[in-house]
Amino acid sequence: MRHGVHPSPVPKPPPQPNPVPRPEPQPPGPLPPPNPVPEPAPGPPAPHPDPEPV
Repeated sequence: MRHGVHPSPVPKPPPQPNPVPRPEPQPPGPLPPPNPVPEPAPGPPAPHPDPEPV
């Protein structure tokens, strides 16, 4: 026994799990309705593919 060090009479209890579970992340606000018409992609239109040679 080292001098000045007292053994703790009560053993340390094991760490308790968090009693309050963390809430699951919710989506930010209500989801907007799906766009029926897809917006055209920005930029120049894709060039038409060349017809395959016969």
